[in-house]
Amino acid sequence: ASDRRLALLRGLQWEKKAWCAGEVVAATNIAVTYSLLGEYRRSYLWLRKAYAQSPWAARLLLAEAYMKGMGVKRDIGKARRLCEELMHDDMASECERESAFEYLKRLSYAQSE
Repeated sequence: ASDRRLALLRGLQWEKKAWCAGEVVAATNIAVTYSLLGEYRRSYLWLRKAYAQSPWAARLLLAEAYMKGMGVKRDIGKARRLCEELMHDDMASECERESAFEYLKRLSYAQSE
């Protein structure tokens, strides 16, 4: 295995320990790590856990998974709803709202294909 893969796997062990200790944001980190490892189904499952615990932290990543069909069946409608939720969430940062807006533009383009 490559050095990068080994480093990701080591980090994954620590993030799972953090998740077990109650660190909610660890689920998002685990999902991103699985995505970097190319394990998209596992990434999606961890994004669902992250969304259940802290929707604002995982919403954009989950929308991307639905938009691209990464680890889950492609579903433009679900991706759109998640982005729209994010755009109207008072807890979301301006950067997150801008990202959601850009995703919505891409989703509109994807639907017209």
